[in-house]
Amino acid sequence: MLPSFKATQKFLAATALAGLGLIAYAAQPPAAAGTVKPATVSAEDEYKGWLNKYGSMSLPSVNYNATLNTDKFKKGLAYVLENSVRSGLNEADLRKAARAGMNSFVENVQKKQSKLPVNAETLMTAALSGMLSYVSPHDNYIPASKQQEFRDRMNDTFVGIGAMLEQAEDLIRIANVIEGSPAEKAGVKEGDIIHKVNGTSIKGMPMEEAINLIRGKPGTTVSIEFQRNQAPLTLEISRAQIKQSSAAHSLLDGGVGYVHLRSFTETASMDIRHAIAKLKAEALITPGIKAAGGLKGLILDLRGNPGGLLAEARSIADDFLNVSGLVTSSQGRNPDYGERLTAVDGDIVNGLPVVVLVNEGSASASEVVAGALQDHERVTVMGADTFGKGTVQEIRSDVFGDGSLMKLTIAMYKRPSGTSPQFVGIRPDIRVDPRNDDYEKAREELTFERKLPRSIPNPRGMEAEQNRIKAVCSPTNEGLNATAQPNSNTPLYYKAGPLKGRMDAYVGCARDFLLQKANPGYQSTLTQTAPTAKP
Repeated sequence: MLPSFKATQKFLAATALAGLGLIAYAAQPPAAAGTVKPATVSAEDEYKGWLNKYGSMSLPSVNYNATLNTDKFKKGLAYVLENSVRSGLNEADLRKAARAGMNSFVENVQKKQSKLPVNAETLMTAALSGMLSYVSPHDNYIPASKQQEFRDRMNDTFVGIGAMLEQAEDLIRIANVIEGSPAEKAGVKEGDIIHKVNGTSIKGMPMEEAINLIRGKPGTTVSIEFQRNQAPLTLEISRAQIKQSSAAHSLLDGGVGYVHLRSFTETASMDIRHAIAKLKAEALITPGIKAAGGLKGLILDLRGNPGGLLAEARSIADDFLNVSGLVTSSQGRNPDYGERLTAVDGDIVNGLPVVVLVNEGSASASEVVAGALQDHERVTVMGADTFGKGTVQEIRSDVFGDGSLMKLTIAMYKRPSGTSPQFVGIRPDIRVDPRNDDYEKAREELTFERKLPRSIPNPRGMEAEQNRIKAVCSPTNEGLNATAQPNSNTPLYYKAGPLKGRMDAYVGCARDFLLQKANPGYQSTLTQTAPTAKP
């Protein structure tokens, strides 16, 4: 049986890994942090419409009592009522949401929008998923058959060829090849277009179906036909267990280290320590940077990082704090879920100036780290207001005792200052202005925590720190010359929705800010101005 563990986890929609296939049972899943949702109807109204429609529906093909009166459903119901941080829940509303989940699922099957069978297991999954959708957008039920896949997602591991995919209209192409993977060894290149997998054409095929064709058991082989530079190419690639490092690094011009953390997996803190150690070593053998004394500062890029394990967030914040003090605290309706996570002495970069980059896609554990380091005045936070997720989920394997898992919001966390980022997010010290007329419009269309259906309100309201922003960084084209050392394949910006391609501004601002701190005579191409009334 899996041990229970606490996590603040939200998967990026753009990771191009196979989904868990759970979310068709209830309302549509919450969008990933930083993705775009049409603003015609609010997500909350959309959810209410779904609940009212399906919660009162009676389908003759569904035996509701056979599911809702089982010991398993009753255990899940009792656990939610006792431990959810959300106040005001009652059994009647939760049963209505469970009924809605079942009706929605069965209708999808009848309309052939789902290929799953209607049986006791799928109806239970639909009922528990529907019930949990009413509690919080981050709560879910994971059946035993999906447990290993869920754990692999949490740990950034999967069985495959080691390539990330992206959809381009009706084509699927290689977005990135993982270093040391079977795909790299076989000669797969970024930009290769996949035509066939084991003889099956994937043109027009949904991403998840294509991924399922590519995946299989470790040690087996998959034949993939690619198109590269208008020429066909067929490669036989062995499948293997792939473990990705959650941290990638580059050494930028002027001796500034850059680390991009994708998510807070079980090895995130170790991955960051290894990345920083490599940066220090690279700086001491790179001409010019070595002569200037090595690293001048560090950029920790949390843009697009949706969160992960709370324990790893504490550990990473601790690594940059040379003082003993509070990192975060949490409080739930159940007193057992209140705790204080603290730091101990020790700074892995020995006091070097650090910039933490954040944006609309920085959520949850990312906000724990940015908020703690900002409150302790250890770093300069730069970028845009973050996603605003200030809740803690616990993933338990002992609620049902059959190998299935429940992910439930059990607490709300606070920064060392005592405020919660729920709905509010983390406001940067320096806001990056990409100087694009579409930027503010694009931000309004992005999904934030406060826009998700059934999101738990911040008890203190929208207590935004209006005076937090000290300056606005407006880079010129010349200021975006943040180049990496040769042979680095690290992405220097996070690509998201309508903002794609405009994120170099963040790295340019952060690099020049750090070089100015290291050398007051440094001629920056950036302009910093006082913020206007509108943040």
